[in-house]
Formats: sequence, C-alpha cells, structure tokens
Amino acid sequence: MATHRTLLPGTVFPALSLAKVGGGSLDLKPAEGRHLLVVAYRGFFCPLCQGTLQDVQGKLDKLQDAGIDVVAISAEPLDVAEKTAADWGVTFPVGAGLKGKRRPAAGEGAQADLRTLGLYVSDPRHYQPIDWRFGEPGWFLVSPDGKIQYVDVASTPVGGRVNVDHLLFATKWVQQRLVEHPEFAGYVWGGVPAAEGGEA
Repeated sequence: MATHRTLLPGTVFPALSLAKVGGGSLDLKPAEGRHLLVVAYRGFFCPLCQGTLQDVQGKLDKLQDAGIDVVAISAEPLDVAEKTAADWGVTFPVGAGLKGKRRPAAGEGAQADLRTLGLYVSDPRHYQPIDWRFGEPGWFLVSPDGKIQYVDVASTPVGGRVNVDHLLFATKWVQQRLVEHPEFAGYVWGGVPAAEGGEA
C-alpha cells in the first residue's frame, strides 16, 4: 500500500538549498529573529499558483512588518522559474529545481527533493507543456528556531494555499497572547506528541 509522509509541526524544517532566481543559491532557513514563509507552487502552467503568489506579493509589506520573510519554491528548472517570476511580478526570493523522485535513494541523506518536504508529487499531463514531475501546493511557516510552526500541503491544485490575511491575523493574535501567557510560545498544534520527541 502506498503511503505519504508529511512534515509535522514542531519538527525541524529540512536544511535544503536551491538554485535562486536572479543568481546564487537559496537556503531554506529563517533569518535570525524572523519567521520564514515557504510557499511551494506547481509551476507556470497553474493559474491558481499565479493567484497565490501574486496575493503574497501584494501583501509582502504586511508580512515583513509582522516579522515574516517569504520565499517560493518549485520543481521548475531555473530558466523557467526566472520567466515565471518575471511574468507574475514576484520580487521575493524564488528557488527552483526541486526534484520529483519517488523516494530518496538509501544513503543520500537530505536533498532538494519534493518528497523530503512532504509534498505530493504529480506527473505532467498531456495539456501541460513540461517534462518534469512537479509538487502539488503547500506552505510552511518556519519559526526563528528553524522548527515548523504551521504546515499545509495538498494533493490537489485547489488546496495547500496560504491565506495571507488569516496568517497575519494568527500571527498578531499569538503575539498578543504571549504578553499574558509566555508559555504559549511552546504550543504546537498538530505536532509530534511529547513521547515521540516533540512538544506536548
């Protein structure tokens, strides 16, 4: 029986590095004292992904003011991702080249792989002018300590899409809650039980 592994809140986000649109590499880790929102998109052929990234772009200042930096990632080759970012008007960092292996080979360790991130993987269909496997949508909010705070991945194009307004509301609510209840900082929803090495 086929199974799917999903990254859990409270666990450390994989330390991956991807080719970056505009040159250099993109390390998927938060800057000191800041959260990192990682948005996984399907590709240039997906109008829903375009809407998601453009919504994030339009609210980028609000996210940054809330202490949240943003990156987008996909299985698109670098040259394709360059065009996608330009056509969609995306100015925040974009990482390209996630691989669509079915499973990492034994002994390979962490790699820039769709499965490493717990994303669902699809093969291209006849109407998609691509020849690479791609990941279905997902997003992760990584805390300054490198652990996953929120995660939402989907097996369909219509799911796994970050609602920026809801995320900003939740972030502000948590910050206000911390003033009266500092222990709130250690709470993890949907995460690893304490007996398995995570938060209670």
